[in-house]
Amino acid sequence: MSYFYTEHAFSDFLPCFTGCVLPSPAFILYWTDGFWMAPEQLRSDSRGSQEGDVYSLAIIISEVISRDEPYSSDKEYLTTKEVLNKVRACEDPPFRPAVSAPPELAQLEILMKQCWDENPDNRPTLYKVAGVLHNIMAKYNKTGSLVDNLLQRLEKYSSNLEKIVDEKVDELRQEKHKSEELLRQMLPP
Repeated sequence: MSYFYTEHAFSDFLPCFTGCVLPSPAFILYWTDGFWMAPEQLRSDSRGSQEGDVYSLAIIISEVISRDEPYSSDKEYLTTKEVLNKVRACEDPPFRPAVSAPPELAQLEILMKQCWDENPDNRPTLYKVAGVLHNIMAKYNKTGSLVDNLLQRLEKYSSNLEKIVDEKVDELRQEKHKSEELLRQMLPP
């Protein structure tokens, strides 16, 4: 694994970045947009780099946090090309996906923002990213596995939804009772 981190970038394992078919028919790569490409790679035809991979990881983290594709809110009024031009441009602050993380994912959001820093030299190394992710996962694994935590969250969410549905059903019953009472008053016996 350390050889992989020090000697290669993810892009070394792909023959191209644009829509291409790899030798195996089971493995087809369609590169529809460059949302995951680092700004420095969008500005030039440079080969991929580990710093670029860290940027790509930040975009993937933004997808995990937002549970949506990158730049989804911006794609409502910008085309893919316009989004990429804004990422490519050296704006201050840099154009990145809009992400608002819940408090329990604050550490992950901080890591994401460090990983998509405009200056590739300021981005953490893959070793540092792996260490931070390990610490974040260890925090969640104190009370059980990640799957256990996910199931607990889903149960909380489900019970919260049940409470909301019960409240709405009660409101509906009250309104129905009011309308029946009003109708009874208006109609002769």
